[in-house]
Amino acid sequence: MPNNLGTIIREAREARGFSIKDVSQKSGICRNQIVNIEIGRTKKPQYKTLQTLSKCLNLELQEMLKQSGYYEGQEIKQIRIAHCWSVATLENESGISKDTIGRIERECAVKPKIETLQALAKSLKVDYAQLLKKFGYIQDLDEFKDRQNLLEQKVSQARVLKGLTRKQLAELTGLSKAQIGNIENGKTKKPGKSTLLKIGKCLDIELV
Repeated sequence: MPNNLGTIIREAREARGFSIKDVSQKSGICRNQIVNIEIGRTKKPQYKTLQTLSKCLNLELQEMLKQSGYYEGQEIKQIRIAHCWSVATLENESGISKDTIGRIERECAVKPKIETLQALAKSLKVDYAQLLKKFGYIQDLDEFKDRQNLLEQKVSQARVLKGLTRKQLAELTGLSKAQIGNIENGKTKKPGKSTLLKIGKCLDIELV
């Protein structure tokens, strides 16, 4: 894939036989704005603009954001703005404090807790797994999803998607943290039925 946002958009547009006027009419974005993005005059379009173009041209939004130079927290800020929400509104919707949201949006090195990402994803209606990948909790998104059929991966993924640590899952199920860890690491090959039922009930997954 080309590593320049303008090139990505222009090639996708031309591949579909669209003129700039066509894209403008389909997306509601003015022609001058599209031209400026394609020739590189606009380096960092707003999130909403990229979202609209991605749908119009069937492009991967995450790649467009990456090529625009958005780091993880800035993406969250742009999504919030696209909702026409203030930081205070997002605080009310997610239960995450304004200070925490502010740090995430401002600092490129910050790594929020998984429960924070879960709350933000739910409030902003974005893919939680994508946020986990962006903030370094998982490396390969496809592999993360493909391994759901393996017991240890299924438990680990469901726990992370629930925003729980191993300690929290252990407390909820009455099991030890070591038991949860051994199951997720594949050290316990055949957990007992009662153990699987407890974990499955807590994580809303079928394990037996």
